[in-house]
Amino acid sequence: MWASMEDSHEVDIEEVAFHEAGHFVARYTLLPQEGFELVTVEPRLRADHGIVRKVLGACEESVDPTEGPEGHRFWEPCAIGLYAGYAAQVKLRPSSEERARRAAWLDFRMARELTFKLFDQPPTPEMLAQAGERLLNAAHILVADAWPSVEALARALVAELTLDGMRARQIVAAVEPDTE
Repeated sequence: MWASMEDSHEVDIEEVAFHEAGHFVARYTLLPQEGFELVTVEPRLRADHGIVRKVLGACEESVDPTEGPEGHRFWEPCAIGLYAGYAAQVKLRPSSEERARRAAWLDFRMARELTFKLFDQPPTPEMLAQAGERLLNAAHILVADAWPSVEALARALVAELTLDGMRARQIVAAVEPDTE
């Protein structure tokens, strides 16, 4: 999961940090056993379908949980996690929705690919759109519910630029209410 923007002159490090924090907190919440190894707002190059692109931030993992024999169990939560970067960026700055959508185009494409896999038969465009809206809405709700965690992680990213997964999980865990 990464933020990509062709018009990088518009980069706002705080928006990128909230975008990446949204991804990380969604994964932490929905798939705590499948965490990221790294979260960063440092620009880097990333290959996507043979094309090298500049990305503005990333949540990196060594193993994609949507692959392999049990991958189907992760399609929906990973799609929500992909949308959560956009949801966090928009919650931070509602006026930046268009910029957030441009930054998240690759996340949206990957989420759509996972959403397609949720159907036993090829879905109609309307079914795919409805399922995508449901998952995007779930991402907005998750981000709103976990906003203090998203905010704490994003502030740490602005200050430190890159956090290993363990440190990022500690930041999020320190903010979460005690459930006992």
